[in-house]
Order: sequence, then C-alpha cells, then structure tokens
Amino acid sequence: TPGTVSIRFSTSLGNTATPDTLTTRFFVTLVFLAISYLFLFIGNIQQTDLVVYLKNSFLGTAWGTYTVALGVSQFISNVPATLLLSGFTNDYRSLLIGVNLGGLGTFIASMASLISYKIYAHNYNETKGRYLLLFTVVNVIYLIILLLGYMIIG
Repeated sequence: TPGTVSIRFSTSLGNTATPDTLTTRFFVTLVFLAISYLFLFIGNIQQTDLVVYLKNSFLGTAWGTYTVALGVSQFISNVPATLLLSGFTNDYRSLLIGVNLGGLGTFIASMASLISYKIYAHNYNETKGRYLLLFTVVNVIYLIILLLGYMIIG
C-alpha cells in the first residue's frame, strides 16, 4: 500500500521480528524480571521486625489471611497478590479462596477485567464510564454474595 513502511529486523537465527513482536518480547522479559524481583523482595522483607509483626497479626488466622488476600487483590490484582502473600502465610487454602474471590470487586482485581475494559473502552469510548460503573456494581454484588456464602459455609 502506498505510504506504508514495513520495518523488519533479522535475528541471529534468521527469524524476522517486527516491532510488534519485539515489543511483546520486551514486555514478556519485563514481566519475568518483575516477578523474579518480587520473589527476592519478599524473601528479604520477610525478615524485618515490622513484617513479622504484621504477618503474625493479620495473617495468623484463616479469616485474617482470607480478608487480607481479598483486600490486597482489589489494589494490585489477584495474581500478584497471590505471589506477594504466599511468602507470608502457610494457610494456602484461605489465601487461594481470598485471591480467587478477590478477582471480583474493582476492575483492577483481575487482569481479565482490565483487558475486557480496555477492549470495551477502545470500541465504545463514549460509554466507558457507564460500563465501568455497572461493571463495578455487579462485581461488588457478586463479591458480597460469595463472601456471605464463604462465611456461612466456611
């Protein structure tokens, strides 16, 4: 097509990489490094007096682990919350229930929710605010229902 420029890079293996694939590789590498550093950070921070105190105070019970996992998931997404908190508790049942239910609530709580919002906002920009409000209300309602169910059934 006139006016289009195709940029291609050759790798040492003879494969052709476009800027899109290079960007994808860069971000995959960045995510891998971030997760690696998160594990190092968790390993080092676990030894501080403040973290030991907080761990014993908040993650010392099943209910505490569950609520902290659910709450942290609302702000940093449920997968990073799992990685972060797994180094501070041995109560994996409560942790997993908390982060799984923590995928509901805010749209930040789950990567899938962020992706769906981005797609919606791209295609329906004029109604993205209404979508976000409805999405949040429905998710919070489901979260409350599941929270009550967990409290009743245990």
